[in-house]
Amino acid sequence: MVYPGSIERVDFSEAEETKGYVWANVAKNQTTVEFCPLPVRPFLTIKVDLTQAESPQNKLLKAIAKQDIETAVVRLMYSVRPDQIDDLDTAALYEALSAAHTYTIHPQIVSQQSRSRLPELTPRDSLDPMAALQTYLNNREDLAEMAADMTAAAQALMEDTPFEKTTSETMPATEDRPEADASQQLRLL
Repeated sequence: MVYPGSIERVDFSEAEETKGYVWANVAKNQTTVEFCPLPVRPFLTIKVDLTQAESPQNKLLKAIAKQDIETAVVRLMYSVRPDQIDDLDTAALYEALSAAHTYTIHPQIVSQQSRSRLPELTPRDSLDPMAALQTYLNNREDLAEMAADMTAAAQALMEDTPFEKTTSETMPATEDRPEADASQQLRLL
């Protein structure tokens, strides 16, 4: 038994398969089989990474123009950052792909690589809570005046003991200081 498969490509998993039919000569005690390839519609995947492109629209249109898409089944796959989405003109993409037999567009939105908020701390670092707090406070100049109180309060929490404020100055109640803005109203008790 010889089965040649379909004579036309049906999906992109068959993009590289040769399609055709089988020509068989059947005679008593002698059979010959010959596979005869057919010209078939090309299935073409265009992949483009736009995440580093200064002009994502131009790069995408150039990638399409480099390919012979006439009569092809085209799958356009591109990666783009969220901030680049508004730089793409879908009507221009549709126009650029209009010579294809049919096409699909598959954008993939790639978020920026997450970065450590504190450069000296990486995901593989392991710090005890007090060392982590100290690293955080060392990077926050706006918290410098209350860093000692924050450290003492954290230590008291860790030891399950009452917190004793380390500075001798006492802050007036927030309602007594109408000039205080919201960023200054949060204080350790």
